[in-house]
Amino acid sequence: MDDSICVVIEISDNNLEGGELCLMELGLVVNLHCGDAIIFKLSEISHFNLHYKGQRVSLVFLSDKMASSWLRIEMVGTTIFT
Repeated sequence: MDDSICVVIEISDNNLEGGELCLMELGLVVNLHCGDAIIFKLSEISHFNLHYKGQRVSLVFLSDKMASSWLRIEMVGTTIFT
């Protein structure tokens, strides 16, 4: 299993305006609808959502490799979480 993937699942109401998913390095703007999912290599692709109106939830699943790097906190040269 690849340890650097991200899965995003869109959950939104029918009145959602905007909120497209941008995959920066690919230069893509993806308009996801309720129930849509996208998988991409998180270690190589930055992502963000555009502003939106309405109600939405994005379920984001990260692999252990990327989640571990977010948990690393260093204080005075000592790693608290690895």
